[in-house]
Amino acid sequence: MKSPLLPIFFLLFAWSCGNSKVPSSCISSNGHFQAVVEIPAGSTKIVAYDIHSNKFIEDEKKQLPFLPFPGNYGFIPGTEHTVKDNGQGQAIDALVLCGTEPEGSTIEIEPIALLKLQRNGKEENKLIAVPVDTLKNTLDVKNYFEFQRDHYLCKNILMEWFLHVYQTDTIIFIGWGNEKDAKAEIEKRRVY
Repeated sequence: MKSPLLPIFFLLFAWSCGNSKVPSSCISSNGHFQAVVEIPAGSTKIVAYDIHSNKFIEDEKKQLPFLPFPGNYGFIPGTEHTVKDNGQGQAIDALVLCGTEPEGSTIEIEPIALLKLQRNGKEENKLIAVPVDTLKNTLDVKNYFEFQRDHYLCKNILMEWFLHVYQTDTIIFIGWGNEKDAKAEIEKRRVY
């Protein structure tokens, strides 16, 4: 005998999956920094979270012209651009180095580096992080020193990828910052 509540359950389940709750804080309930995934690792689609509709919207006119995202790309919730960055209100961009995580998921992270770039004359830094969860952490690093020492080729590949991903933009490499610089960037742009 079928339960009359079964269709309602599936309807609610599907609705809850499509309307994920994006946290408003850069700190999780466990006290770790966190990132929200907009674009899963391996994807070539450009997706951005729209704060007004609480939805992840694909830009169907844009797609990466070549190599897919090398990690889970998203943002640090509860952060925004400073006046120096034109005050556009966009959160800090983050690349979490681990296996593919679904769009809209939130990952507790450990920042390990800050890739300092300039895009079309404006500062555009990228926070590089690994998951706090050791089962998800594929690099097994906890700081910039270990990242540089043990995975310098990965570091160089990430730099080259970001320098060439937007082929119509002028992107200039400024330098690398360590985990302290990455955490300071979060604190500097944190919305209280």
